Amino acid sequence: MFNSTRDAITELIGSKTGGQSRTVRTDMLDDIRGGVGVYVTESADGRTLYIGSVYRPNNPLGIRAHLREHLGRAENSGWAKITIFPMAGRVAERDVRQVEGIIAIWLVPAQGHAWPRVRRS
Repeated sequence: MFNSTRDAITELIGSKTGGQSRTVRTDMLDDIRGGVGVYVTESADGRTLYIGSVYRPNNPLGIRAHLREHLGRAENSGWAKITIFPMAGRVAERDVRQVEGIIAIWLVPAQGHAWPRVRRS
């Protein structure tokens, strides 16, 4: 992911951030903490494959568990790395889904087409 893309997503999340974004290989999820966030998956050649979100505010390992669930599916075998944008646990679920929808519009991932509707402000 380009730094400018990461910066734009971080700016979109704004005050709802739950920490610094990070990119990890799909076999390096053990250090992932947090229960609320949005993530972008990429292939080994850098193509955006999937945009997703997690809303498990009461589970400090919710993001990691969610990603492992996805990685267990054959259709996701091309995922090479994941950029995770943690969000604060106090953020409303609709706000997390809104961010996911906007990022999907921006990056047009190759997989998944049932993104959340984006509300107009």
